[in-house]
Amino acid sequence: PTMINEEKIKILKETGLASIVLGLQGSDRINKEIYNRRTSKERFLEIAHMLRKYDIAGRYDIIIRNPYATEEDEIEVVDTLIKTPKPFIIGEYPLAFLPETELTKRACNDKIISGRLSYYDSPSGFGTESERFPYLATIRTMSPFTPSRISSFFLKIHKRKLGRILIPIYNIC
Repeated sequence: PTMINEEKIKILKETGLASIVLGLQGSDRINKEIYNRRTSKERFLEIAHMLRKYDIAGRYDIIIRNPYATEEDEIEVVDTLIKTPKPFIIGEYPLAFLPETELTKRACNDKIISGRLSYYDSPSGFGTESERFPYLATIRTMSPFTPSRISSFFLKIHKRKLGRILIPIYNIC
């Protein structure tokens, strides 16, 4: 996101660019504090609108199964996806703890994982984000093809019993 601007997108479109993958990854807090990434959700949305303007398909990557993500972080991600121009595709990837990285060292210190990792590892001891916040995960996965006002409604009532009753019915239809 830090390298993209409208001039580059316009030139790439003229040369045949049809789609692009862009990382949303997580909430602004998670991106800054955990992933050491400085791009904001506002910048992400600016680029997503730019891609739509030039009729370039977007696939937006999200990191899931993050033990550091709170419900508020997940709400922010869902809200950002609701505001993203449709249609789009979501790529979901579990958080991986790679050997000798700062994130892995932090997770070891915080007792989220134990020992030294010698390979690509994504532990499941803390559960998946969709298990921790299943309602929000449902809204996230339906956001690429559901009208924003409907997704916003479900997000607004996410703590109410009504939402837990209506969302499965909506997904069946």
